[in-house]
Amino acid sequence: MRLEGDPLISKEDLLFLVTNNEELQKVELDEVPRTITEDFLARLEGQEASIQHEDILNATLDTIMSDEKVKIVNRFGGSES
Repeated sequence: MRLEGDPLISKEDLLFLVTNNEELQKVELDEVPRTITEDFLARLEGQEASIQHEDILNATLDTIMSDEKVKIVNRFGGSES
């Protein structure tokens, strides 16, 4: 996971996928009907929301698991785990 720097300078939103089994590929993004804030407010108003509670829980779990596996590279020499 790259969290710093932009692999391509662009004004468009980009998503690239690379795995240990596949080469780097650009993924086409879905058009969304509203912003994440609008989706949240719609849920509060009892309307159908695009993002469900399972999505939030899964994203949180994935973040925690990724954080536990991260290798921190110190640019000033050495590395940390």
